[in-house]
Amino acid sequence: MRAAGITDYFAFFQSYGNTDELLWAELPPGMAGVLGAFSTRRAGGFAEMEIEYLKAMSMPLAASIKATVTYDLSKALLDTYLGKYSGGHVLDGLVERGDGHLIDCVLWYCDLRDSTRLADEMPLDDYLETLNDYFDCTAGAVLDHGGEVLKFIGDAVMAIFPIEDDARPAADMCRAALMTAKDAIARAQRLNDVRAGQEQPEIKFGIALHVGQVMYGNVGTDRRLDFTVIGPAANEVARLDGLSKKLATPIVASAHFNDAFPDDLAALGTHEVQGIDRGLEAFTAPELASLNKGD
Repeated sequence: MRAAGITDYFAFFQSYGNTDELLWAELPPGMAGVLGAFSTRRAGGFAEMEIEYLKAMSMPLAASIKATVTYDLSKALLDTYLGKYSGGHVLDGLVERGDGHLIDCVLWYCDLRDSTRLADEMPLDDYLETLNDYFDCTAGAVLDHGGEVLKFIGDAVMAIFPIEDDARPAADMCRAALMTAKDAIARAQRLNDVRAGQEQPEIKFGIALHVGQVMYGNVGTDRRLDFTVIGPAANEVARLDGLSKKLATPIVASAHFNDAFPDDLAALGTHEVQGIDRGLEAFTAPELASLNKGD
């Protein structure tokens, strides 16, 4: 610093005041805080009054830095555990039970096939690794194509592609959802080629696509909340996923999805499903229609 012409140097440490040992860092209690430094090239260095000003400024500076770091950490955690769309709502204050609003969206639901058999036959560590591989293929594809993974329900993935008239029109969201489904299947096929060489069981799943209006917000108790979507459309997409197994078709879309989708889909007929008296019309991508072995 002297070689750079620095004539004076003032450093400070402002502790956050934590007295508990930090489990995530090798720091003794009280050492979490802000370390700052100021320097000058002025002849004679800092005046005594300026040193006092810098000392006085260290406390509010540390407080503002801590607030920024805490916000960034909170945002990263919420994005990771809730998703960017949901995490942003929570960070903006949507934190009370019952907080929510109606949204239009494409619902994307995926379920692992033969999960009970896999869990029974595989060592627990191998089964956990298989689940993570499956989620990489499915939830990973959703995130890469701009969707929002709402939750993992056991071995199922519930995701949405929110619809906004100007920024995210329905046709574009439907196209993105179908592209995501095809990408997930392609990822699984590549992964299964590797798993076959390692004598690991094949990863298989079905995907349901639906369009509807859902209540998007907090449900639960006053001490433990879950941010999710509820409503008939959310129930229907889960029922629709069951048809993918019955019809031996990896991707099954609803009539509402077909209506909003800008291109042609192949009709698979109307089928009875539990809890829906009218049954559900099913559609799929034309190139997958030949796989249908249902009635």
